[in-house]
Amino acid sequence: MAVVEVSVMGLQRLIQRWRSIQSTALPRLVSRMQLEMNKLAEYVRANKLSGQVLKNRTGTLRRSIHGEATADGDTGVVGTVGTNVSYAKYFETTGTAPHVIEATRAKALH
Repeated sequence: MAVVEVSVMGLQRLIQRWRSIQSTALPRLVSRMQLEMNKLAEYVRANKLSGQVLKNRTGTLRRSIHGEATADGDTGVVGTVGTNVSYAKYFETTGTAPHVIEATRAKALH
């Protein structure tokens, strides 16, 4: 069996440096993630909910798309794009479970 030894020089210094900037770095990361989520939400509104995929009737679904970024603990950032419109899931999943189509008056479907 091969053994690999790794030695990190300056690890304690790196940990101390992270702790010193953590209080300012995390909010900056959240802010940057928020900008990216807003861009992604705009892309969804412009390219996925404006005629290419779905026909727009009232604009409610398109207007409800929003991006959000939050800190996840002390070191992580999570970004999401979504909606709170209840019928949006039907557009995402086609709204129905798979079902069987059978001929009722003929031996085969045309």
